[in-house]
Amino acid sequence: MTKKKKRGGKNAGYSDLKMLIREILNDQHNRRISHKQLIKKLGVKDKKTKHAIKSILNELSKNKPKPERSGAAVSGREIIGKVDFVNPRLAYIISDELDTDVIVKAEHLKFALDDDTVKVQLFQSRSKSGRIEGKVIEIINRYRKEFVGRIEVSANYAFVIPDFKKMHYDIFIASENLKKARHDDKVVVEITNWPGPDKSPEGKVVKVLGKSGENEAEIHSIMAEFGLPFKFPDNLVRQANKIPDGVTHDEILARKDFREILTFTIDPQDAKDFDDALSLRKLSNGYWRWAYILPMSRIISNQIHYSRTRPQTAQPQSIWWIAQFRCCPNGSPMNCVPCGRMKIS
Repeated sequence: MTKKKKRGGKNAGYSDLKMLIREILNDQHNRRISHKQLIKKLGVKDKKTKHAIKSILNELSKNKPKPERSGAAVSGREIIGKVDFVNPRLAYIISDELDTDVIVKAEHLKFALDDDTVKVQLFQSRSKSGRIEGKVIEIINRYRKEFVGRIEVSANYAFVIPDFKKMHYDIFIASENLKKARHDDKVVVEITNWPGPDKSPEGKVVKVLGKSGENEAEIHSIMAEFGLPFKFPDNLVRQANKIPDGVTHDEILARKDFREILTFTIDPQDAKDFDDALSLRKLSNGYWRWAYILPMSRIISNQIHYSRTRPQTAQPQSIWWIAQFRCCPNGSPMNCVPCGRMKIS
């Protein structure tokens, strides 16, 4: 008596897997998904099924209609995307509505800037590459309106040359909008007007950061570029002013005393805080290394509510700490809480 075969056999499993993959791809709504992402989504771990998924993707890819990339088929179509302003001549528009990026020449950008959200009208490409081209017909959202840069002052006007590498326009500043900025200062400027395709954007100085090249001005420039705060909360400053210069007897009793052990700071000579140290002691079994770190929590009262995490703008955490305490080799000593001296300098 022979064993009864399972209904559908191998092909049934393959067909079910193919149908499941189709459903996942349809749910993506033209968003890209990699082979590895698909395997993870399916929860597949065995090699045999992974190989089957690859075969199905190859099969689906062969039967997929070619995307509209250029020519009359896309001419006049409108899409929404973000600007990647790669150089002064052109930008790319990145959109979920297309499988490829759209080239927009600078004269067709309508003064859209990097990371702006725009509506673009596509047209037939004249180039041999066959890439889709387009022109901006509407700026839906400006990603930023303020820029940091160096100001060049003339007799009756000035220009700001932005620090941001993907800002390819100098900003015109009328003499009444200088806010006492002087030639070669670092400033924050707000764009107020886009006069036309043949003229520079117009703006006004909203903050003077200092002389270009000076340490304080450059630190302020970085902070302004990333939208980090310049001023410490008043309660934090008051708390810092109450910190004594010396070490109290109670504090000595609460800690292990290593003052008789030869200790070296590992902070550089130009550091504004000396809170990291290293000592080496020779023991019976060789060298024993000790590292010392002064915790900020021992200096600032727990009643002070300062941020321990980076802000929602998703800037790097290290920069956020610089903005809060500015205790770094390239930082400014002003309004700083140096860990070693435990006093605002």
